[in-house]
Amino acid sequence: MNDRKFLIFRIFIITLAAFCLIWIEYKQKEIIREEQKVVKEQKNAITEEIVIDAAKVYISNNQDYFADLLKEDLEIRINTDDLVKSRLINNNKDFKGYVSVYKDEFTYNKINDFLVNNINNKDYEANSNNEKDAYDIKYYYKGENPKNYIKYNGKLYRIIGITNSNDLKVISTENFTEEKWGKSGNINYLKDNDNVTEDGYKGIFYVGFVRSETKDVPSIIKNEKRNNTYTVGNPRYIGTYSYVNVSDIVNASSVCKYNNITKINKETCNSYLLNMLGNTYTSTSLENDQVYKVNDKYEVISSKLEDNILIKKVQYISGLSEYNCGNGTFDNPYEIK
Repeated sequence: MNDRKFLIFRIFIITLAAFCLIWIEYKQKEIIREEQKVVKEQKNAITEEIVIDAAKVYISNNQDYFADLLKEDLEIRINTDDLVKSRLINNNKDFKGYVSVYKDEFTYNKINDFLVNNINNKDYEANSNNEKDAYDIKYYYKGENPKNYIKYNGKLYRIIGITNSNDLKVISTENFTEEKWGKSGNINYLKDNDNVTEDGYKGIFYVGFVRSETKDVPSIIKNEKRNNTYTVGNPRYIGTYSYVNVSDIVNASSVCKYNNITKINKETCNSYLLNMLGNTYTSTSLENDQVYKVNDKYEVISSKLEDNILIKKVQYISGLSEYNCGNGTFDNPYEIK
């Protein structure tokens, strides 16, 4: 009887020991799995340095788009959403915002809500003449009174369009008398020095030489962007403000019917933009010290350079700025923080 009890006890001890060994092995495997999980999470963790490195790779992978921009005195902003879409980072849950690139300096900036994400896409139209360069306009505001008001640095502007780089090309509702045209031979150009300082976002303004008074918009854009022996250096003026292009005036109208540039007026090509431009120059230059101008009758004409002409500034505001409030109406313009 005692032998049987001892046998049962031994079996119990052996079973208990086996169970403990299995439990210990299970726990060890669980600890290993947890450690592997932590290592994996650490490996996939997003840090500011990883986001910046991803932005550098993103630029390297898109040289055709960024090469010219990096040569200019411009800030480039790369949306972290684009880094996720390009699979350069796994997610940006804790790193919403953009990477700023300026003079070889990379800086991550946290933004919770972008301005471009809060602009109603029903208020603008796609530009059929978009040539896909960074500062070409992909969306235009058209018509008599679109919802395109934006308040910036205490001043009121209207958005002409949104560029491929998500910058907003805006025009001031105020009048100015600063004139910065220069001359070289018989061709005009915007000076890229001695320009008036403005707390705006720098951008590229096309100021090319248009010889023909064509009605062909692609031809106008090509001439505004041209760089050949008939222009003074590169027609892309880099600055914080400029004037509108002829192509902006055409594209701002819902229905623009004209035979040539100097036939553009309120009857043939009316819009909120033309209504703002009485007695102002455009950026598009001509031969013989002339530029295009909108006269006090809101007609586009060729004109000699004059003093004290009323200038409405055109500049850029980054659409990757943080949205504050507004819906684009005059009474409730868009605002950024």
